[in-house]
Amino acid sequence: MARFVILVQSVLLLVAMVFSMSESRFGPFKKYRVLLVDNLPDSDELDIQCTSDKIGNKDQTLNGFGQTFEFGFTEDYIDSISFNCDLWYYSGDQQEHHVNFNAFAEDKDFIASCGDTCKWTVTVEGIHFYNADKGEDELLHTWDN
Repeated sequence: MARFVILVQSVLLLVAMVFSMSESRFGPFKKYRVLLVDNLPDSDELDIQCTSDKIGNKDQTLNGFGQTFEFGFTEDYIDSISFNCDLWYYSGDQQEHHVNFNAFAEDKDFIASCGDTCKWTVTVEGIHFYNADKGEDELLHTWDN
């Protein structure tokens, strides 16, 4: 009977350890975030639609300089996760601008440059990516029109 109790306690301890590790950024299931920062003029509206086959859609409209849209998710060891984003902004003269880009890819080089948070800053020039490896913003995508 004592062996059975020790076995049950060991199994419960193992389950608790795995669960606590999955909740931490150092656990077997690492957590990531995508952060979009609106640095457009206050009068410009920014529509965001990010999609992933594994997780679904993440949609938001931002209406001012400094507003942010952020979402998080946990890596998937079976299938890789990626988020593709479409952004539209309407300038003061109601001209539509669009860009499509990959905001997250479960690729070791991309993750190394991202860190735990993939930060994208939206400006009238285009979309800037904060490269954590280099410690600087890089203009990676420009508006279609």
